[in-house]
Amino acid sequence: MNMFRNANFYIMIIGESGLFALALVIAFLLRFEFDIPPDFFRQMLSLLPLAVAFKLAFFLLTGLYRGMWRYTGLSDLWRIARAVFMAEVALILYVVFASHFQGYPRSVFILDPLLAFVFACGARVFIRSVYEFSFRPGDVFSALLPGMLCAPASGVRALIVGADDVGARIAKEILEGRDSGLRLVGFVDSDPTRIGRRIHGLPVFGPLGELTRVVGMIRAEEVLVSAAQSGEHLRRVMDACESAQIRIKKLPALSDIASGKVSVKVLRDVRYEDLLGREEVRLDEAGIKGYLADKVVLVTGAGGSIGSELCRQIIRFGPRKLVLFDAGEANL
Repeated sequence: MNMFRNANFYIMIIGESGLFALALVIAFLLRFEFDIPPDFFRQMLSLLPLAVAFKLAFFLLTGLYRGMWRYTGLSDLWRIARAVFMAEVALILYVVFASHFQGYPRSVFILDPLLAFVFACGARVFIRSVYEFSFRPGDVFSALLPGMLCAPASGVRALIVGADDVGARIAKEILEGRDSGLRLVGFVDSDPTRIGRRIHGLPVFGPLGELTRVVGMIRAEEVLVSAAQSGEHLRRVMDACESAQIRIKKLPALSDIASGKVSVKVLRDVRYEDLLGREEVRLDEAGIKGYLADKVVLVTGAGGSIGSELCRQIIRFGPRKLVLFDAGEANL
């Protein structure tokens, strides 16, 4: 019921009715080489309300008017194809039942659904493009230039490590978030099948070993790595960044961004626990202090590397007396 109270719903219905009517008219025009005989013109006019009504009905049944066109995706395009196909089958069955398909040009019933599908998809893609570019002159202009899709005019020039699915989704999040403070200038990847390609209009450079050359060429100021990078790969990235003398920042996990816990703007420096590939082990200092404070503690092997470090750590917890024992007099 909320859908019927929405003014945009009626705008979609009216607009799409015009597109469906146009599809049938063009189908007849193409069939008769833009010179429709009078009998077939009347036939077209009689089919027009039915063709539009069937398509609108099946679009409603498949839920295509519940979604917002600005968020059109591939799943919506498949649903449009299914709705158009079912509507055309219903129209053909009506014609067969009413006149046994006598005197109707068959090619019209092939051209009509194809054109209706193209028009319906085109309208949704156009609306989505309008919302993505927001009709800002800078955005529209930059979208026409390779490697500048939705990129803001200012911000830190950033390079994403990894041109895989994760990297592509991170880039999309940054490109759609205009207040991220970042200006993406490309990807860097060691996979030869990806180097030289483009993702969201951004070029893929590589390999990682040539990061110094890439950074100098595109004037990158920062390298971004995803939370999904393994410790071993992260070490290689850090070595490359050190050679290129460029900052490296770690992005939050995609799951956290998607759930709204954090923003893509939340960047942090790479820490040593990232290189370990596991969480940092934290000591229960309160528990340790409970059995060391004000106690007499004896450390055996106190002169060795492990024993001497034990003594340094134990003394922090305030023992009453620390006794060092070792068999080697020199070490002791």
